[in-house]
Amino acid sequence: MARVRSPNFPVIGLSKAIDRARTIFDKEQQLPANRDVLSKHLGYSGYNGKSAKVLSALSKYGLLETSKDQKLRVSQRAMRILFPRNEADKTEALREAAAGPVLFRDIATEWDGGVPSDENLANYLLHNGFSQSAISPAISAYRDTISLIAPQKEQYPISEDDDFEEPDSKDENQEDDRRHIPARGGKIERKPPKIENEPFALQLVKGGILGSFDLRNKADLETFVAGLQALKSFLPEEDEFDQLLNDD
Repeated sequence: MARVRSPNFPVIGLSKAIDRARTIFDKEQQLPANRDVLSKHLGYSGYNGKSAKVLSALSKYGLLETSKDQKLRVSQRAMRILFPRNEADKTEALREAAAGPVLFRDIATEWDGGVPSDENLANYLLHNGFSQSAISPAISAYRDTISLIAPQKEQYPISEDDDFEEPDSKDENQEDDRRHIPARGGKIERKPPKIENEPFALQLVKGGILGSFDLRNKADLETFVAGLQALKSFLPEEDEFDQLLNDD
């Protein structure tokens, strides 16, 4: 079976890319260097598959630029971020960098500049040629990047990379988080989401997925299956599930 290849996307988010651009600047300033040298500056044994992806990510954000002899050097955009003349210039350079990757521009176009939820984004990536293994890294890179230009945390849902925090206090109308994790073979106490004029509704909760469905035709079924597949990467492995139960 042929291997599914996902569209190009930066393997690291913008904040991590900036850290690596700073490391390169500390070694070379803005002098051109070949990819093998830059790879070693970043801690790799040389230019290989892993370092190539990281250097490619820096180039996608415009933090590295190609010199006449095809070597790479720290770009002026990176300098505006690392050593800004003022905050306004740094902010503008960050926005330019965040819009560098084609995938992130496509996402901005798809949602008119809005920030989609992880579930919404995962479904979008799945239907645009991304393999299951690439969806989570792509979302992680996107979220890391967008946080630098839209840091309002309340815009984002809880994802697998976020830390769950217990609320400071509970009232009688607040459900215990433990209801999200049923005992093995037991019943889910939390009610599934309601469906209104839709074939199904899926909801990510701590430790799993809750859902409701009312499928009337093959198209409904195919969309439902695609939705489940899109959320697959957010489910814990079996041993992680058992750990959640033990922690409970």
